[in-house]
Amino acid sequence: MLDTGFEYEILEQFGATVTVVVEAISGVEVDAIEITEPGAIGVQTYSTPFRPTFLEVLGSGKTAFGTASADVEVCMGAAFGSGADQNAVWADFEDSGAGNSNAAIYCRRTECLAICSDTAVLCRASLEAFNETAIELNWHERNSTRKFVLIVMTGRHYIAHGLTQTDTNPFSLTGMTWTPEAIEMVSAALGESTQDTVSTDPGNTLGFGFSDGFATGPTERAVIATRFNFDGNTGVSREVYQHEFDEVYASISGAGAPVQLGLIDVSAAFTPDTVTLVHDDADPSQLYFFLIVHGPPVIEARQRSVKYLHNTYVSREEGRPILRDAQGRDLPLEEIQPDNYMHSAAFMFPTPVKRHSNIEENHLHYIETLSVRGGKLSVTVERESLFSSVMKRLG
Repeated sequence: MLDTGFEYEILEQFGATVTVVVEAISGVEVDAIEITEPGAIGVQTYSTPFRPTFLEVLGSGKTAFGTASADVEVCMGAAFGSGADQNAVWADFEDSGAGNSNAAIYCRRTECLAICSDTAVLCRASLEAFNETAIELNWHERNSTRKFVLIVMTGRHYIAHGLTQTDTNPFSLTGMTWTPEAIEMVSAALGESTQDTVSTDPGNTLGFGFSDGFATGPTERAVIATRFNFDGNTGVSREVYQHEFDEVYASISGAGAPVQLGLIDVSAAFTPDTVTLVHDDADPSQLYFFLIVHGPPVIEARQRSVKYLHNTYVSREEGRPILRDAQGRDLPLEEIQPDNYMHSAAFMFPTPVKRHSNIEENHLHYIETLSVRGGKLSVTVERESLFSSVMKRLG
């Protein structure tokens, strides 16, 4: 990870150019946990390195990581609480065999994890609770030992449920109680599935696929959409894909010559408790979607000006002054760096506050140069004089 982005390595060369949309979330704790579908239904507990406030789930029908198979069994879900409307999931099945297409989708609230076949939902789970160092999932159905990845994080997150529109009037989603910073819009371009029942589109009238859109406002957005082979199709496959960088939702027909159905964009800048969307192209009927909303951290990060604490209080038995970082960790001399502030005092709070000048805080030093020789640290510091400080204020 870099200050302004990230680096990645291509391990297997692609045969063609591939479009990739990256969701980058900052200011929160994040961890990925690999789990296995349990041997019985009920609540299962999975350890986390911190207390999460949000969960995303990625899964497939595979019982081992790093393997491939011919059919498609995948899911993507999310949850920010145990309530029915605080969970959402999208799952897809496609049979790779020749002949008639066997395909199904499961997309709804109440669960954050699901794998389905062409006729049934095979496993389902919802969030039970976030604990201090664990997450609990309530497994409602299971029949295998599939692998899933739980992405847990802290911060403010919310899931809103809505319907696409048959007109081009702006419409809003609310409920998060804070100002959103980013959204992810997920839809199968179908009506909401009945609980524990897969959805199909044998009439070939709706989108029947996967639309995954992202936005940080009305000018930064992207969508990747796939229209799957509708259930019961015979002859030529009707798979269609689309990606755009000016929409957050797309729905496509499965006709021999694909037809653009719905397109949704962000209508206005995010405001407190509100995300406003608008159709550029209206849908033929109202279709279900869920909106993952990312907000600011629960506690804003405190801007630390002091990196090092000098003469931090220690017992007489220690026999020497100690340098610690702002979190209280004892530092080897080799880790001290110039161009940082040092707070030199005895008794103090672990997180000192930088004053506007040394008139108010005369224990603050700026490290200009340093050298480490033979276990000794030599530091050149600059401390504002009263006259310099007053002149800066007057200036």
